[in-house]
Amino acid sequence: MKKVITIILTLLLLVGCSNDSSKKVVENYLESLKSMDYESTKTYMVNGKSFFSVENFADSVFEGYKRVNLKGTDEKSEELILSLAKKYIEKAVEKSMDFNYEIVEEVKTNSGVEVTVNLNVLDGEKFIESLENNESQLSTISTNSEEDIQSYFEDLNNKLDSCTVETTRTLKLKLVKVDGNYKIENGVEINDILIEPFSNFVEVFSR
Repeated sequence: MKKVITIILTLLLLVGCSNDSSKKVVENYLESLKSMDYESTKTYMVNGKSFFSVENFADSVFEGYKRVNLKGTDEKSEELILSLAKKYIEKAVEKSMDFNYEIVEEVKTNSGVEVTVNLNVLDGEKFIESLENNESQLSTISTNSEEDIQSYFEDLNNKLDSCTVETTRTLKLKLVKVDGNYKIENGVEINDILIEPFSNFVEVFSR
């Protein structure tokens, strides 16, 4: 009898381990996003192929910026500007993904579970405000001075580092069971929230 009970308890434990709660799935999903482990992120989604990361968006921003006509710059200066711009964009991505979250509610629905999450993300609009008194605009740099270019980006990076003001966004994630495990149906919606601060961080390139 004891042997039978042991087997039953073992089976129950295995089932519990293989079927995470909706809250745990959301936590794993958000943690994978924070660490930018997008291959893992996709595994928590019903349709991982639809996932579009901030990094994807950043790549398109940089490719677009490379086509901008940097008036008055020679080839060497343009190469330096593009190199520093790429590093700045990569930093902006990391800052955008530096969010905190709180799961505030789980509600069962006819199709699964809806989990409400409060995301605390950096306020990109406050970053733009910090640049209002900076008359330098990267898109109109007309100097070949390596010192001036380096100084511009150093100033821009320092301002990005000092961006610490957060704003709260609410996200409602819909989860359904797929092969016995919860998966997120609307996982791409978080992109709009995370791309918002990034867009502000790189707005300087089009001011």
